[in-house]
Amino acid sequence: MESENRHKWIEDVLNSTEGMSRAQPSGKLFTSIEQQLNNAREVARKVPMRTVLVAAASVVVLVVANVFMLSDVQVEKQRVPQRDETEAIIKYYGLNDNGISRAI
Repeated sequence: MESENRHKWIEDVLNSTEGMSRAQPSGKLFTSIEQQLNNAREVARKVPMRTVLVAAASVVVLVVANVFMLSDVQVEKQRVPQRDETEAIIKYYGLNDNGISRAI
């Protein structure tokens, strides 16, 4: 009995689409959609010249700033004389040659 009900249900579902046809859009709809897609492609390809110039200027500024910073670091390393640890300690604590601290 259950098998017959199931078989009948399947047949009813398959036959429920009898007499139906696919929906047909109007001819103008398809043409309108194509035009909108073509317009969107044309708009997407255009980049304003001002945007390109701003991007290029930004890149140039970043490169110049990096070069300046790197060259400044190299110059600073050359300016600082290399001292041994003893000299640095004497100067830090304000000791003279006799080992006595001077009051400043």
